[in-house]
Amino acid sequence: MDRRRQVRRRQAPHAGRPELRHLPFPDHHDQAARKLVVSLGSDDSIKLWLNGSVSFEKKILRGVAPDQDKATLDLVAGENRLLMKVANGGGGYGFFFRTLQSSLPAPVLAALKLPAAKRNAAQKKTIADHYRQIAPALKPVRDKLAAAGKQKAELEKQLPRTLMTVSVKPRPIRILPRGNWMDDSGPVVTPGVPGFLPALEVGDRRANRLDLARWISVRTTR
Repeated sequence: MDRRRQVRRRQAPHAGRPELRHLPFPDHHDQAARKLVVSLGSDDSIKLWLNGSVSFEKKILRGVAPDQDKATLDLVAGENRLLMKVANGGGGYGFFFRTLQSSLPAPVLAALKLPAAKRNAAQKKTIADHYRQIAPALKPVRDKLAAAGKQKAELEKQLPRTLMTVSVKPRPIRILPRGNWMDDSGPVVTPGVPGFLPALEVGDRRANRLDLARWISVRTTR
């Protein structure tokens, strides 16, 4: 959004008939949701839409002048789209628009108030990230990134999914006395391989099936 003071007037070609002008503004990008106060002027009635919703409307007959009305815009994080309509009943028509407060987010403004030599890495990154979000020259890059992100999300939706479970803590395993499977007085044993074969390389932890698979695939165990 351009902060410069601007008043535009033009003669209506058909006096006595309402003239409508829809004026789209360049898309505005914000890193965080915030409020922005703007000053308006119109000849005659004026209506503002922000992101498709009416944010200001005034039906009136008047000539355009600076600072005739004020409106508070609730900007969202990301892209914001502003559209202004001016309806004129006759004679010349025109509009006025400017922001009344800084459009910079608080963290960016705080970083900019510091001398460049005193900004830390995080503050420099904050300024650079904000610039990349609003710089008109980088809009083609932002559009490509947004399109790539959308394409990636659509691709991920089409990928097959597999069910994965997390194993619980294994229960103790004992050597059971012959003939009585309910007798749990035998010694506790842990997963392993026959003693005459090379041992599993697991250190002090309990071996699992992945360890066994790796052990089988090692050439020295064959």
